[in-house]
Amino acid sequence: MKNLFIVGCGPSGKTSLSLGLSLIFKENGYKVGYFKPISAIDKIVNGKAIDFDVKVMKKALELTDSEDDIGPIRISDQFIGDLSKEKIKSKVSESYQRLINNKDFLIIEAGRDPDFLLAYDFPAWKLATQFNSKVLLVGYGDSDHIVDKFLFYKTHFKDHNVDVVGAIINYVPYHLKERMNDIISPFLENNGVRVLGVVPQETELISPTVRSIVEILGGELLEGHENIDRIVEDILVGAMTPEAALKYFRRSINKAVITGGDRADLAIAALETNTSILILTGGLFPSQQVLIRAKEKGVPVLLVPYDTYTTVTKLEGLTGKISPDDAKKIEATKQIISKYVEWKVILDELVE
Repeated sequence: MKNLFIVGCGPSGKTSLSLGLSLIFKENGYKVGYFKPISAIDKIVNGKAIDFDVKVMKKALELTDSEDDIGPIRISDQFIGDLSKEKIKSKVSESYQRLINNKDFLIIEAGRDPDFLLAYDFPAWKLATQFNSKVLLVGYGDSDHIVDKFLFYKTHFKDHNVDVVGAIINYVPYHLKERMNDIISPFLENNGVRVLGVVPQETELISPTVRSIVEILGGELLEGHENIDRIVEDILVGAMTPEAALKYFRRSINKAVITGGDRADLAIAALETNTSILILTGGLFPSQQVLIRAKEKGVPVLLVPYDTYTTVTKLEGLTGKISPDDAKKIEATKQIISKYVEWKVILDELVE
C-alpha cells in the first residue's frame, strides 16, 4: 500500500483531516500510523519542544510509538543555522522505519506549507517521494483563491512525479457552501483536480476550547474544571468601567474575557454575561466574591502570571486545536470527515 501525505495550502485544518481519516480507516480494519516528520513547536515544557498534534494523534489512535518517532523534528520560527541537514535526514528516516513496522500504511502530515524547510532541501514533494506516498491537498474554502493554490500545487507535485489523489476544500463558511459545491468544485474538476470533499465550517471544530487555552497559557485553574471543554468563539479584554464593560461583554457569546486579577468589578460583569472562561492576569488572586459567582455560573477561572498584553499575545492565532483529552471534539471530527469526505475513494487510491 501507499502512504497518504496530507499537504496543506497554508492554514488548512490538516490535523483534523488526518485525525478523521485515520480513525475511519482504523474502524475499517486497517493498521494506521501517523507521522509528522517536520513540524513547528507549539510549546516548550521543561526544555522539551511539544507538538500538540503529535499528542492528540498518539492518544486518539492508541499508538504505541514514541512521540519522538511520531514527530522527530520540531523547529522554531528562527531555525536557520540551528539545524543540521544530515541530522534531520537520519532522524526522520530512522523514525519512519520504526513507525511503518507492523502498519498497513501511515497518514503523514506535511509542514505548514509545501515549501516548509525547502532551505534544508526537505520540501513536501521530496518527503512524499521518500515515504512512498500519494498526496492529498487541503485548503480553506473561504475564497476563490483556493482554486489557484490547488492548481499550482497539483502542477508542482506532478512536475516532481508525485501522484495527487485529490483535494479537500475545508472549513467552508456557511455563505460560501453553495459556491464551493456548485461553481468551485466543478471548475477544479474540469482543470484536473479531483475534489474529494467540501467540508463546512463547524463551530465545534474551528473554535478552540477552554482546555486548549489552559494548555497554552498554563497557570492555575481556580474554578470550573467540569466545563473545561466549552468552546470559545471570541476573546475580549476588559479594561474599562463596569458599566461600559457590561455592554461590551453582552455583544459576544461563548467568549474568553481577559482582565486583571484585581479587577473584581470587570470579572463580575463578565460573569453576568455568556462567558466560557475568565482569565485573570498578573498572578493576582481574585476576591472570594468573584470565585463564588464563577462557581454559581459554572465558569472556569484561570489565573495566569502574565500581564494582559502578554496573555493576549500568547493567544494570537489560536484556532480550534484538538486536545488529546477532548473526546467530544475527536468524535465530532471523525463524524464530520466521514460525512463530507469521500474517504472510500482515498482508501482505494492507497491500496495497490
